[in-house]
Amino acid sequence: MDILTFIFDRAKITLSLSLHPEQGYTFRTLTKDKPLWISQAVSKLPSTCLPSKYLMLDQTEVQIEIHELLDLRNQLCEMMKESTFKRYHILIDPLIMNLHHIECPENFLIECTWDHHHHKLVVQFLNGVEPHLDGWFQKGNEIWNIPGWTSQDNRWLFNKVEPGLLPYFIDEVMSDMKSRGLPIICPIQFLHEDAIHIAIGDITQETVQLSINWNCQSPMDIPGLDDYVIDGDRLYLGPHLDPLMEFFTIYPIQNGLSLISGDGIPYFIEMLSGEWSHFISGDKERLLETHIIGLEFQLFLLGQTSIINGVGNPSAIPMLSVNGLYVSASDISRQIRPGKRFVSSESGWLPVSLLNQIGIGSMGRATNGSSLEAPIQLLPAEIFNRGSARLEGPWSRFELLGHNWQSGEGNPTLQHLQFLSMWGINGGVLGGLSQWSKPLHDFLQDLTEQYSDSHILIVGKLVQLESLKNLWGESIDILWLTSSAVLNKSAGHNPQWIAMTPSLLSKEAALQKKI
Repeated sequence: MDILTFIFDRAKITLSLSLHPEQGYTFRTLTKDKPLWISQAVSKLPSTCLPSKYLMLDQTEVQIEIHELLDLRNQLCEMMKESTFKRYHILIDPLIMNLHHIECPENFLIECTWDHHHHKLVVQFLNGVEPHLDGWFQKGNEIWNIPGWTSQDNRWLFNKVEPGLLPYFIDEVMSDMKSRGLPIICPIQFLHEDAIHIAIGDITQETVQLSINWNCQSPMDIPGLDDYVIDGDRLYLGPHLDPLMEFFTIYPIQNGLSLISGDGIPYFIEMLSGEWSHFISGDKERLLETHIIGLEFQLFLLGQTSIINGVGNPSAIPMLSVNGLYVSASDISRQIRPGKRFVSSESGWLPVSLLNQIGIGSMGRATNGSSLEAPIQLLPAEIFNRGSARLEGPWSRFELLGHNWQSGEGNPTLQHLQFLSMWGINGGVLGGLSQWSKPLHDFLQDLTEQYSDSHILIVGKLVQLESLKNLWGESIDILWLTSSAVLNKSAGHNPQWIAMTPSLLSKEAALQKKI
């Protein structure tokens, strides 16, 4: 034996069982007031003196759970009585010495209540009882345990219960604990009833009548728990209260009834399809048929033409396509106001949030600031090409209304002339009289019949006019001005059709002004 081992074997060893305010019940070992590993301190003891878990514990102190405390205390007290253990100095806190195990007191209760201010479940151990893990409790120098306690009980009663688990805790966990005889009470009742019921009544194009019935007096939301409200100690099924109360502030309840109108109707329908669905009854189908909410629409640029006396004036204007119908984007934009959620159209109600997403702002403007009101005059190339860089904007596409391009059926020359006239485009047809004389005749005749105030001037070389006159004959009332003599004879005659040579036209100042 070396000198160090001899000194250690002869030194006093302290076994201390104490209570510390922060650490709780603690078992520690020392020699000459210096910490000593517990395994070294008890290495010379018989294995039956202390629980086996301490024999190999390479640390100087360990916290003791209360359910092990009394056994360890009793074993240390037995050692104090034995003369063979005089080498050990055993210290036991007087508070621990005075502890004794009792049966669970009849008046002991665990109470679970709801803290309305902090929105949380509060677990209270009444009458000054101090809880420990695994179903052990202490009051003063008395300790007891509850039979049947499980690790799940530790989880529920010693950890925060998230608000989302409150209905499950009341319905399932509390029932299970009570069935196992745990002395637990919870005044919170989950009634499985709706806090509010809304019935749809009379439905018109302008208004919808609602009947409202509250089953509670002062409901409150529970942050973190959707679809439930609490009133005192009663838990109900219910929607979020803020939007509900805001809605019925705008449309007050009088004698259990509320009459909603304007954009309150589509907002109600939106909530009907969402969070409020469970709490609403009545003719939902008729409501949805009477008041349609458009959810799919596009902002586009519509090219169109206005025809005056047979000649088109083409322009483009922003439009909105909703459920296959076209509505003015400007008219819709003019309805948008701060705080307004929906605007009305012939196609139904339109959510302002979706209108903003596709580029429609307020006051007749797009969200990028461009005007939705002023028509854009179209150039011929933009009509033929169906758009241009100049026409780019927040709209999704450019569309020409009635773009009657040649269909491949019928007479292509006639269709071409009709297209040019409709869109106000200068143009013509290549080829001789045999190709275009008949289509031109039919085109001009249809045009003057449809637009009685229109006047037609045909300008061509003399030989062409003479040929055209022979081809057309007397089928139409046309004044053929092929010479100055004929021009003089026609004074006072004002036919709808006039044909003349370029040389005569250049001399006829009055006619030039009309042109």
